[in-house]
Amino acid sequence: MPPSRSRPSDADAGADDGGPAPARWPLRFASSRPAASRLTVVAVGAALLVAGSATVALTVALHQPIRDGVLDFVVFGGLAAITAGVLTWELVGTRYCPRCGHENARKAAACAACAYDLATRPRFACSEGHRLAYEPGMCPCGRRLLALRAPEVGRHAVNSVALALMVFLGALLLAQLIATAR
Repeated sequence: MPPSRSRPSDADAGADDGGPAPARWPLRFASSRPAASRLTVVAVGAALLVAGSATVALTVALHQPIRDGVLDFVVFGGLAAITAGVLTWELVGTRYCPRCGHENARKAAACAACAYDLATRPRFACSEGHRLAYEPGMCPCGRRLLALRAPEVGRHAVNSVALALMVFLGALLLAQLIATAR
C-alpha cells in the first residue's frame, strides 16, 4: 500500500487547464507508522474524553466554579493525554521491525519481510559506540559487534515506585514534624 501524501504530486496537478489541482479534504499526511499514528490519536482522544467527563462530574459534585473545572481539565486532561499518547506509540511500535520497518501482525515471532526475530529483538553494538546493528559482525573500526542486553524494565519500575513512595513518606514525616513543633 503506498504511503499517503500531504499534497498532490506533479502528476495530479492541473490535469486539464494547467492550473493547480483542487485541495483534497481531509488532508493526509505521510507517516512511516500509520497504524501507530492512528491508534495514538484515538488513545489521546479517549483520554481527553474520559478526563473531560470526570472533570465535569467532579466540578458539579463539589460545587466548584467553572474556572476551577477548566483548570483541572487542562492539567489532568493534558497529563492523561500525554501519558496515553506515549504509551500507545511505544506499545504499537513493538509491531514494527527495527531492521526493515515493516509493520507485522500483533505478537509475530519474526518479521514477515526480513525474518528478523521480533520476540527477542537482538541488537549488537561496537564497544566504542560507533554503530548499532541487528546482525552480529564487525564494526568499520575493526572491533567485533557485541550483543546488547535488554534493559531490566521491571526492576527499574519497582525502584522508581519505591523511591517515589520514600519521598512521599519523607514529605509526610517532615510535615508532621513541622505541625507538632508549632
